[in-house]
Amino acid sequence: MQKLREVSLELMKLLGPLDYATFDFRIAYDGQVYLLDVNADATLHPQRSFAQIAYAAGLSYQQLISVILKTSLERWK
Repeated sequence: MQKLREVSLELMKLLGPLDYATFDFRIAYDGQVYLLDVNADATLHPQRSFAQIAYAAGLSYQQLISVILKTSLERWK
């Protein structure tokens, strides 16, 4: 999972300017990783996957929204 996180962060840098996005990966039986989709308009609903993944990473929904807003404000000044 750490490698997928690193790849995702590098993709965010390459695809900028994005304030948030989701990446859909698939891992084959042999361990090969495939990027299937980049969604730069992922739903922010608290019960959908983006918010649930943030929660699993230790962020509350309010913290997630705060990080997105902070990132956007810093980028757009």
